[in-house]
Amino acid sequence: MGTVPKGSDMLKGLFIIHGKCYAANNKTYEDAATPVKRALEDLLEDTEAADTNELGRFNYVDPLKITKLRVRGMWIIAHPKAVFEKFIKIDKSCKFSLFSVITEEKYNSYTKSSIDKLEKCKTIKVENIMITNPNNTMSEIKAKLISCKW
Repeated sequence: MGTVPKGSDMLKGLFIIHGKCYAANNKTYEDAATPVKRALEDLLEDTEAADTNELGRFNYVDPLKITKLRVRGMWIIAHPKAVFEKFIKIDKSCKFSLFSVITEEKYNSYTKSSIDKLEKCKTIKVENIMITNPNNTMSEIKAKLISCKW
């Protein structure tokens, strides 16, 4: 995700966030959508429900049997700048900032030579951080904040 200040047409910040740092397991979202799907099927029981990955698709909802209703879920997730505000600070004096949050486990899965190059680069800062576990707010995950500003 990115950020463009109001009144500007220039990208000020770019955020690359490892999914395990940002979103809960898929089951969390499936558990929220399943009752909605069931309720829609009950409400539209006189129509033909079709298999779909969406919340629902119902065929032949009109008397001529020529209309299909597609029901899509629209998930909204908070911007990484807000989720990780404790760690991510955009320096207004910089033209551009790049931030990445990645689990320590994923970071350590890269080759030693790649990690060494990254950590030796003078324009890149790598920090150890602890973030809230998206699956359990009572626990934390070891992560890395990688940032670059210019």
